[in-house]
Amino acid sequence: MNPIALDETPVSCEFYQKSHRPAFIYYQLAPNGSKIEVQAQADANGLCYFPEASCELSNFSCCSLSESMHTAAEFGTMINVQSCLVCLVLPMVCLVCIARLRRRQEAQQALEDEETDEDQEEEESEEMNQAMRGLECETSAGEAETGEEAEPCWRNGLRVLLRVLLVIGFAAELMMLTFTARITQKLLDVPMRNSMMAGEAFLMPVREIFQFLEDVVTVKIMAAVRAGSLAAVRPILSLGVLGGALCGVVAALCITAILSWPAALRWLLAPYAMHEDSLACPLVPKGDDAAATAKMYLLLSAWCWPANFVSMGLRGLFLGLNEWSTLGLSILVPNAIQIVLLFMIFIPDPSLDALGLIAIVGAYGSLLILLVILLLRRGFREQYNLTLGSSEVKPDEMTASVSWREASREGFYAMLLDVAAQSSITVGIYTGGAMLGIGAMYQIAALQAAFPQYGLQYIIGVTYALRLQGTRLVAAEEYQAFKGLFRGTVIYGLLLALVAAATLIPYRVPIAFLQARQACEYASSLECTKIFTSVFGGGDATGGTLQGSAMWIFVPILIARCFYQLYKAGLYACLDWSFMARTGVSSFLLVFLPAICAAVFYFQTVLSIFLAMYLPLLVMAITFMCRTRRNIKRMLSDRSGPWRKEL
Repeated sequence: MNPIALDETPVSCEFYQKSHRPAFIYYQLAPNGSKIEVQAQADANGLCYFPEASCELSNFSCCSLSESMHTAAEFGTMINVQSCLVCLVLPMVCLVCIARLRRRQEAQQALEDEETDEDQEEEESEEMNQAMRGLECETSAGEAETGEEAEPCWRNGLRVLLRVLLVIGFAAELMMLTFTARITQKLLDVPMRNSMMAGEAFLMPVREIFQFLEDVVTVKIMAAVRAGSLAAVRPILSLGVLGGALCGVVAALCITAILSWPAALRWLLAPYAMHEDSLACPLVPKGDDAAATAKMYLLLSAWCWPANFVSMGLRGLFLGLNEWSTLGLSILVPNAIQIVLLFMIFIPDPSLDALGLIAIVGAYGSLLILLVILLLRRGFREQYNLTLGSSEVKPDEMTASVSWREASREGFYAMLLDVAAQSSITVGIYTGGAMLGIGAMYQIAALQAAFPQYGLQYIIGVTYALRLQGTRLVAAEEYQAFKGLFRGTVIYGLLLALVAAATLIPYRVPIAFLQARQACEYASSLECTKIFTSVFGGGDATGGTLQGSAMWIFVPILIARCFYQLYKAGLYACLDWSFMARTGVSSFLLVFLPAICAAVFYFQTVLSIFLAMYLPLLVMAITFMCRTRRNIKRMLSDRSGPWRKEL
């Protein structure tokens, strides 16, 4: 129903920090079910609040972003998305055009050289003519010499289609990541969003920590195949799949036990509950209410892990063996199903239970697709000795062996890095909630939700390219090519991060209000205005605000996160596991702990806690960059290093 607006009356109060221009519109529920816009009143501290708004009703949206603020936020988001996509696609198109131009020039040069050789004129002429038709069907020199038939055109086209399918799959995954973050931030009310964010604070680290299963399996299988050791594929895959299943079940059982402990569950989901601002505000859910709201969502999310971790191992197999079609289908289909379920189940009736159901369907659907494809491809399984009940490999394939102890140790090193990186984020979230209250926790939640919407999602494809192609080049000892690849991806990542930041800064204020728009309801009650001001400021409130200092610091932290992912992928290609683990643990102990102590005991602001959370990632990014450059120099000087270790 269309809202019925009241006549505007001038007010002498602040709607938020240093602003007499409203960012939100507040409504009262009329007897006929329509929305009536209500006007502001000034509290004793000079803040505008709206006591006539019907925010106490659970199924009534009592406030919304003003039209001007919403328009500016959506326009800024559109500019950010389009600029990042152009930055991502345009260099690729330029590189393809340059590569084609080089091939044409090489073909032309070869044709000119051929004219000086009369003895081979006819044979060379035909070969160069095929090269000049280059982009249609090419016959390699090796095939010409051995007399093998030219590869049919349809196979080249099929390769292109398979790679396009993979790109579409990754695009669907990025869309799911971005869309879920945006739609939950928009549709979930403040209590649900806070319960979700608190639960994710201890679920997300576990999920991110075990990402090493896919990464390690991918890198080691690619190195093994490149070294000609097909015998290594089976034990590497077994380690990833069996280890993933075991870790997933144990982790899910541990979370189930924690969720069955009421006191622990209340603290995990409502660390802000004992803060004075939360105790005074009737709109803040208590610990028991938060537990009842999120318990099923957390259980379903935890029991996604066994399927997710096994899928990571299988995806690592297909990534390592360049099985683009299988990988593309395994990514595309589950994400498409989840997007459809979001529209069918979640959007009509937003709830955490619906999100948990969608997550578990996607997790086990993805695993089922991978297993079915693997079972149907008998030739593929026989080629890499993946058939059940068989562990023998032809003698000429046994060029190397895999040490389970060595592989497990390397996996532990990779996990240790992720534990250190994620622990600082988790500790920071709970510290902010317990020390500064729900307003600080909501600021952090809004910033966390903004990362995959305004730039971080686009760096994933670049890191995949560096990890896959980099591992292949290092295993083939093409170190000069790896140097060029690393330098190119770093420049690419820097350009992408700077474009994301440059398009975000001009619209930081409306985007901040867009990200935290559910917190507007706290301005409807005099007892809750302190929570509102802890997010947006206003009145006599002091300290940082979401639209102010927090959004300024968000930009360099976004760049730090992008660089951390990039340089981590570079060290993965170098197989430098132990160094990454040492750096991660050292950053947590020597950087995060002093920083969080300073934030808690001296600064006591949301900004200081947020900086402490991500300062270790910045330090690790710089360290990883220096280490990768050092490794490349050692490669080019033919010195030993972790990249030359046995599998």
